[in-house]
Amino acid sequence: MKFSGFPSGKLAFIRLPELIFTEIMPNIQSLEELKILLYFFWRMEKAEGTFRYLTKQDFLEDARFMAGLVETPSEVENILDKGLQQCMDDGLLLCIETELGGSIHQLYFLNSPKGRAAVDAFQRGDWKPSGDRYAPITLDLAKTTIYHLYEENIGPLTPMLAEMLKEAEDQYPQEWIEEAFQLAVASNARSWRYIEKVLKNWKERGRDDRNTWRDTEKYRRRYTQR
Repeated sequence: MKFSGFPSGKLAFIRLPELIFTEIMPNIQSLEELKILLYFFWRMEKAEGTFRYLTKQDFLEDARFMAGLVETPSEVENILDKGLQQCMDDGLLLCIETELGGSIHQLYFLNSPKGRAAVDAFQRGDWKPSGDRYAPITLDLAKTTIYHLYEENIGPLTPMLAEMLKEAEDQYPQEWIEEAFQLAVASNARSWRYIEKVLKNWKERGRDDRNTWRDTEKYRRRYTQR
């Protein structure tokens, strides 16, 4: 096939990290591995949910993608398995196994802060897949919503922040975490530094005044003062 060129007018774009071109592409093992990685970014851009993943079946059911991955139909699964394994060997994707619908499935995540947080939560038993491959992961609201709370109210996760959130999740009750985020939003002090100060203060001094936190100006001054 010869590409006819990009058309005029508005085009849809997806975001790709610069590291793909500066670190990954020069060292990638095969064309199949590169195609799988780029396809993964495209699917993740269009997916919904705090944690996003693909299964092997997601690849196999995209006939157009699979046709471009391998010419011989009998080799489809072997080539896909090889490419996925190369992505894991090179640290591009992470994989977990879980039971869905009575059979074992592999769930693939990007090796990103979100992906690592999802795998870590799975290994701790804090969330499980929904059972519907096309639905986002069902989070255990008692333990794992700290990542969702941060992204919804503060901003994108980074590797360092994901570690800090994990540590806070282990130290403080979920109720405290949720209320601290509410306080940050109400006080117009949307930062992890502010939320962490609130949590530490409650742990050290008690939380007896929690019913009065809606005096947001008073609380904002308390936790933004050095």
